[in-house]
Amino acid sequence: MFLLVGLLYERTHTRNIQDYSSLVQVMPRFALFMTLTLLAAMGLPGSVGFIAELHTLIGGFQQWSGLMVFSAWYSDCGLCHAHYRTFIYRPGKATNAADCRP
Repeated sequence: MFLLVGLLYERTHTRNIQDYSSLVQVMPRFALFMTLTLLAAMGLPGSVGFIAELHTLIGGFQQWSGLMVFSAWYSDCGLCHAHYRTFIYRPGKATNAADCRP
């Protein structure tokens, strides 16, 4: 994920999330790769992050029960909101950036 964010910074030269809008129209391949990475970071079954997320939830649930489920849900909501603001939300014009091509 950090590699993809670095690639986005190199093509746009800004880190402000408000400067990005509807990148899915400008960079569809990048949006696909970032969506797959986001789902893996959220612990989607079948991805790399699933085993780590499952073990964290099982271990934490024994100690803190409801707080663990709430914190996992809250972090996933934050990731989805950041994805929405970067790739789908259209407050202004889209950023001029090249797609994932050499």
